[in-house]
Formats: sequence, C-alpha cells, structure tokens
Amino acid sequence: MPDWRPQPLSGVKPAYLDLADMLGHAIASGELPPRRRLPTVRDLAATLGLATATVLRGYRESRERGLIDGTVGRGTFVLPQSEERLLPLEIFAARGFLAPGVYNLRSNIVPAPVEWSTELGLKRLLPSSAQQRALLGAVYRAGGTIEPGELREAGARWASWCGIEAQAESMMLAAGGQHAIAAALCAIGGPGSCIAVPDITNAGVLTAARTLGIRLLPVKVDHDGIDPHHLEYVCRTERPAAFYCAPSGDNPIPISTSADRREAIAEIARRHGVWIIEDDSVGPLVDRSVASLAQRAADRTLWLASVAQTLGFGFRLAFVRVPVQLEASMQGALRTLAWTGATPGALLAARALGDGTVERVIAGRRAAIKDRHAIVSKVLGEGRCMISPGIPYVWFPTPPGWRTENLYNALFAAGVAVASAAQFAANPNKPRRGIRISAGGLLSLAEYEDALKRIAETCAHPGRHRSSR
Repeated sequence: MPDWRPQPLSGVKPAYLDLADMLGHAIASGELPPRRRLPTVRDLAATLGLATATVLRGYRESRERGLIDGTVGRGTFVLPQSEERLLPLEIFAARGFLAPGVYNLRSNIVPAPVEWSTELGLKRLLPSSAQQRALLGAVYRAGGTIEPGELREAGARWASWCGIEAQAESMMLAAGGQHAIAAALCAIGGPGSCIAVPDITNAGVLTAARTLGIRLLPVKVDHDGIDPHHLEYVCRTERPAAFYCAPSGDNPIPISTSADRREAIAEIARRHGVWIIEDDSVGPLVDRSVASLAQRAADRTLWLASVAQTLGFGFRLAFVRVPVQLEASMQGALRTLAWTGATPGALLAARALGDGTVERVIAGRRAAIKDRHAIVSKVLGEGRCMISPGIPYVWFPTPPGWRTENLYNALFAAGVAVASAAQFAANPNKPRRGIRISAGGLLSLAEYEDALKRIAETCAHPGRHRSSR
C-alpha cells in the first residue's frame, strides 16, 4: 500500500466531498506529487473507517475535478496539475483566504448541526411555503421592500435571549452585522464627524468609519473592559457624536465590561449627549447576568445584534433597536446602504429561531467553544491567553522575543493563519501586541490541537524567525 496516510475527515460535510477536498489540498500543497499511486478503495475505506461506496464516490468526485485518474488493474494516480489550475489557490492565499495546508484560526466559522447535512434536515431548514411566498413578493413587487412579520418577531425573541425587552414592531432588520454597523455610523455621524471606539476593536467598524470619512477617537481598554475615566476625557475634550463598543464580548480581546463600568458609561453618555452604539454580536452564547447598555440607557443606545456568530455566516441577518429620535435616520441609512428585503438567509434564520433549532445550535456551540478553550489552556499554557466563556476567540499576547508582525508571518509559514492585532487598532501607530486565535472553526479537535502545537512550537523559538517578512 502507498505510504500516504490521510488525516481523519473533518465531519463537517458529506464524507465523499470531505475526501475530495482533502485530496485537493494534499495535491496543491505537494504532499501528493503527480503520478503518485493512491490507496485502493478498500484500503482507504479501512483507514478512514468509511464504506467502500463512500470512498468510491469521493474518488469519482476527485476525478471530475481533474485531480486524479485510474483504470481497472492499474490503480488510481494523481494527475499532473498545471500552473493555471493551481493559480487560483495561490491567489486565495495572497489575498488572505485559507491557503491549502494552512489551518484557519482567523475566522470563527460556526459548525452546522449534524442534521443539516441530511436530506430530511435540509428540507426542514428550507423556508416554509408561507416564507417562500413572502420572499417572492419582496423580490418581485415594485416600490420597495417587504419584511415578513415573523422576521421582526424573531428579532424580539433574539433580544429577549440577550436580556432585552423589545416589541416586534420596534425591531429593524439589517443584512448582517456589518450592514447594521455602517448604517448606525451613517445615522448618527456621517462624514466629518467623530466616533469614539475602544483602542482595539472590531475591524469592521474601523473600516466602515474610515470609508465614511468619520474620525476615530481611541478609548483605552484594560483587563476590566472600557476605561470610563478615559471615555469621560474623550467626551469632554473631543465631543464625539457616538461611542461604539461591544461590552458583552469585545473583538478581538474577549473582555466583558463590568456592571459598574457599564453604569459609568451610560452616565457619561447622558451627561455629554453622546449616543451609544452597542454591538451585541456574541448574542446568547455568553452569560447575560450583567445588564447591557441598552437596558441601562435605552434612550441613548442603538443596539445591534447579528445572528452570524451563533447560527453561521450564511445567515445574513442582524436585528436593530434604536431610540425613537433615531428611527427615521436609521431606517433611511439601512435602505441606502443595502436592500433590506427578506433574503433566503434571513428567512432560514427566522425559521431556526422559531422552531427550537437555535436552542440546539447554542448548546452545541457553547460545548464546542468550551472544548477548544480547554485545548488552548493545555497547549499554550494556563493563563497565557485571555479567555471568556462562550466567546469564540481568544487573545494571545505577543511572547517575549517576538514582534507581532514577525510572529504572524512565522505562524503562517508554519501552517497556521491567525488574526494580527494591527487589523483591530483604532490608532494604527499604536497597535497592541498580540494575536487573535479562533476558538470556533471547522477543524476537528485533533486538528485544532495540532494547530495550537504549531503556535507553541513557533513561539518557543523566536531566534529562528528574526528575518520573517
């Protein structure tokens, strides 16, 4: 039997597709060179614990992709891959997407429930007949958008899971969290205005503000969350239009701001007439025992909540609740920046929120994050990372002997893609020293542990990588 030994399949997609993807990555990375003879169907089935019919289907899928070929009696072989065929993979890597053979610890992708991979599960997930009629009405009726009432009802349920009382008619809909953030900045600030933000925060709000011509005012953050004394100083001296924050689980540092500090922030906003944009992207994954800013200062807080961190990135839906004074400007901004009719992803999210699916997803998601947090502590060391229960990423401070950018590049060379602190810095001239490591993702626990071991091994030898670029 050939000496190639495949890794266990991830289990996040049909096994035959998983096998074809694995073969594609092994070929693109050079692990399987041209004309290498592959294991027989029977041997590979025994190695992976699959049915022979599944392996045969995986080989057939790989053959259709132009990766392999075989004949009865001779076996199955890797086909030579032209540079043109491999070029798209190189472009993906150059543009920051997952490269072949590189563990993706940048993105907090949500694993789908197992039942969604079955034919019956997919049928249950798809929009109902009523939802399909509403979607077609929204698409083909001239003169504006139509949002089925169940989407707003789903928004009210989501808000209640986050500890916020809201009526369905008061909820606005956005095509994902980034759309909601950009619309909030437009509704409150606009070109030439100032927005206060944590000095290290969600890259999406930084990009949106700079694109819209909004000046950013960094506010200090420490281990207890947002520093209210510095926020007070910024509000008094710069008079920002709003303060953006994510007190229930900031990104990239998973800090939950304390109750006392949240109360101080609400009081500062009232005293200086500053709007609060509260990004609640972690939703019901985290502990909700501490009241949100939207509960403490409802008259001054725009509350934004995307479902993507919980349900998955394909569910392009976010809920928005705003003070009465901002309803017209916020609705106008939402319609200007993106069409907000009922998209298929939004309808699927509404169904998941209404039929009990979301509760099962939340339970599975929390368990998966907890398992990965335990691996982080075991491999990288107890207390070396900032970890918060339910939040699908951890913060790893740059270890001694390293520059953050060198570490970022060295890890990529070692086969692990992480997120560097630079992309989250409100002041690019003063970025924090550290990297964000996903605690979600589609990797198996064994793959996740291997990725973290590569990080630990790389960090332990800074001298080997002093010339990283």
